[in-house]
Amino acid sequence: MVFHKHVKVLDSLSNEVIEASSLCFFSLKLLLNKDK
Repeated sequence: MVFHKHVKVLDSLSNEVIEASSLCFFSLKLLLNKDK
């Protein structure tokens, strides 16, 4: 039971990290495109 809880927390954390990194990537792309 406790292990399952940890897995759920890790899963939500990794999802947040993926969203944050994709947001950073997107904003970086926008910045690079603006300079052209």
